Amino acid sequence: RRNQQRLLHHQTVHVFSVNVGDAFAIDCDPATRRHGLLARIVFIQQLRRFTATPEVDSQVLMLRAALDAAFALNSRLRGYVLDEQGRVRPNVLAFIDGRRCRDRVKLDDVLAPDSEVHVLQALSGG
Repeated sequence: RRNQQRLLHHQTVHVFSVNVGDAFAIDCDPATRRHGLLARIVFIQQLRRFTATPEVDSQVLMLRAALDAAFALNSRLRGYVLDEQGRVRPNVLAFIDGRRCRDRVKLDDVLAPDSEVHVLQALSGG
């Protein structure tokens, strides 16, 4: 299990189909990613102190499905990103192609095939 977590810290996983609760992850030709055919989900490095944060390349079309793909690979990650009602926690932000996600509850933002989603901690204070 420790080796698996170590691998997930720096692993990119390609997800081609996500059903409720499970993901089918396979490696694909790196050229697919280079040509912008997969959306990429990246979690900020600070989360790595607490749990594995895989980068996920995905063909899913909605933000929630993309996050679910990552959570399927590491269920502990869900608790750091979403609250008990499935909403993005107040101290977490999700950006899609440099724009903040529209709805922190539904997470129904549409992803383009070449989108990059960055999930990071919100900063507060002065």
